[in-house]
Amino acid sequence: MPQSNKDSIGDPAHFVGLVGCGGMGLRHLYGLQALQEVAGQLPDGGQGVAVVAVCDPNRDNAEFIADNAEKLLGLRPDIYATQAEMLAAHPEINEIDITTGSASHHHLVVEALEAGRHVLVEKPLAATVRGCNLTLAAARKSGKTLAVAENVRRDPLNRLVKALLQDGAIGRPYLVVDYIATGGDSILLTPWRHQKETGGILLDVGVHSADLMRYYLGDITTVSGVTRLLEKTRYPSPDKAVVSEFFYKRWLPDLPDKVEATAEDLLSGHFQYASGAVGQWTIMQAAHSDKRNMRLIYGSKGVLELPPDRSGGPIVLRRDDLANPLKDQGLLDYAPSYRLDPLTVALFGESRPVNYQLSFEEIDRRLVAIELADFFEAVAAGKNPEVDGAEGRKAVAMVYAFFEAGVLGRSVTLAEVEQDQGMPYQQELNVLLGLD
Repeated sequence: MPQSNKDSIGDPAHFVGLVGCGGMGLRHLYGLQALQEVAGQLPDGGQGVAVVAVCDPNRDNAEFIADNAEKLLGLRPDIYATQAEMLAAHPEINEIDITTGSASHHHLVVEALEAGRHVLVEKPLAATVRGCNLTLAAARKSGKTLAVAENVRRDPLNRLVKALLQDGAIGRPYLVVDYIATGGDSILLTPWRHQKETGGILLDVGVHSADLMRYYLGDITTVSGVTRLLEKTRYPSPDKAVVSEFFYKRWLPDLPDKVEATAEDLLSGHFQYASGAVGQWTIMQAAHSDKRNMRLIYGSKGVLELPPDRSGGPIVLRRDDLANPLKDQGLLDYAPSYRLDPLTVALFGESRPVNYQLSFEEIDRRLVAIELADFFEAVAAGKNPEVDGAEGRKAVAMVYAFFEAGVLGRSVTLAEVEQDQGMPYQQELNVLLGLD
């Protein structure tokens, strides 16, 4: 058994074990690096974090992540094949950061919580709602923190959108339109995202939008819609270029010549908020030629046109009483409550930005830093993280509500989906995942 790294690094507040050594694990390392870089600018000086161990059944991947951890953070973590081995060898680890594929989330989260560790798990919380419910039960029993790594809401521009809505910039919200069409017949980063037992591409992508739509306007009560599998065979992109290529380029050359997809790639339907507002949602991950990304929020006094996620803007406000739309500093007059927290200010350089110009890689590592810091702060203070297990389950349930509505041929409530009451679509997945 290798000697713990604890003796070589002093006494940081957080000893972390990283579970999953793929592209997302690498992104979390860059997030930790961004957190280190601004620690001196924070009122409390930041909290010390050390990644003392990583685990992955693929030894080459584990070595790669360990090498990058040493390069980025100054310490080479020990390597293990399984989380159980890592936990047994490192009793000092108090937080687990899970960045594996979604099919393994529920098992790893429960295992870590039962071992007495706090857990941050990448979105989605689990591959089905039943898996989410198992993690929530384990968190309640253990008394440990369970957080979901949902970073898009933490973008400064989404904080601005939230303030604009709360401060009445468009009056009473009436309608949300969220529409994305992209993908064609390309493999999105990894083959598992096109397999049904992982929740597929619609869950992987959809939980971001589901979380944002709830973050903006509150609880969603009912859903009606359909899902479809359109592109049954997927191929690598001709140039293998993706927006997050920087983090995944090690693995892109190893993509298979084709993938037979079993997971749906089209979701479309309607939903209703508890407030009475309504929404239209479409995700088409099989769109050829004409690719679009559109998010609008209509209200009694105007409309907000929102930029693509993690793009830096701009947000556009149109109101009946404005001769011209606003998309610069004028937005701030309609969002007096908008103020970023000290960490986000340190990372993005302003307390009230209306836009910014950064590469995807730089945006991503800053947002990951914020979600990691929120988790560490929740553990240290004994409080709920911003996106806890219950929030993570709601995002998963909203996506699956569209699947279930399509199978049942009726609208469904989010409550019945969260409670896993007679959900036929997920039953097959639960069997595949050993959750039946």
